[in-house]
Amino acid sequence: MAKLPTQVVRSPLLERLQQQSLQATPILGEALLLLLDGSTSMATASGGTTAWQELRRAVQVLVSASDPALCRIGLVTFASTADLLVPFTEDLFRVSMALVDSPPGGATKMKDGLILAQDLSWPAAKVRRLVLLSDGMATSGDPVPTAQILGKLGIVLDTVGCGGGVDEETLKSIAMVGGGRYTHCSEIQYLTTTFLALETRARGLLR
Repeated sequence: MAKLPTQVVRSPLLERLQQQSLQATPILGEALLLLLDGSTSMATASGGTTAWQELRRAVQVLVSASDPALCRIGLVTFASTADLLVPFTEDLFRVSMALVDSPPGGATKMKDGLILAQDLSWPAAKVRRLVLLSDGMATSGDPVPTAQILGKLGIVLDTVGCGGGVDEETLKSIAMVGGGRYTHCSEIQYLTTTFLALETRARGLLR
C-alpha cells in the first residue's frame, strides 16, 4: 500500500513566536549612541581650535575605527533642543559627516537629550551603549533620573566632561546609575584619545 505524503501543518502562533525569537536575537556586537553637547560654549576657542572642532575629529576617528558589520551608531545633539541627527545605522560615513562646522548653540538641555535617547528604537546587540559628552552645566531639569531609566533598560552610560567648566558631579552620577565610566578630558585636544579609550573598553565587554 502506497504511503500518503505527509502533510505539514503550520501553526500561525508557532511561526509568530519563531519570528519574534529571530528579531530578538542579538546579531550585532554593539549599538552605540553618541549624545553630544551642542551648546554655545562648545564653540569657544582654546589653543587655536574649539571643542566642537575637536569633537568632530574625534567622532570621525571613532567611526573610521568601527566595523559596520558589527555595530550600529546613532548621533544625537542637545542644546536648546535635542535633535536626532542620525538614527542607528550601518552607514558610518553618514555619521562621520553629520556634525556641521559649528554647534547648534543655545542652552545645555542634557535631560532632553537623554529623553530622546530613551525614546529611540535601539537595535538588538550584545552591548548597548551611550556616550554623553558635555562641557558645561545641565539646564532644564535633573538628567540623572532619566539616565537611571536607561541603565535599567540595559544601556551602559559612559560620560565625558570636557574643559574646566563641566558639571562633573552630574556626569559622574549619570555614569554611576548607567553602569558606565566618567572620564574628564581636561584638554580638548585629547578628545579623540578619550573616545578611542572608551571604545576599547567597550570591546572588551564583547569577549
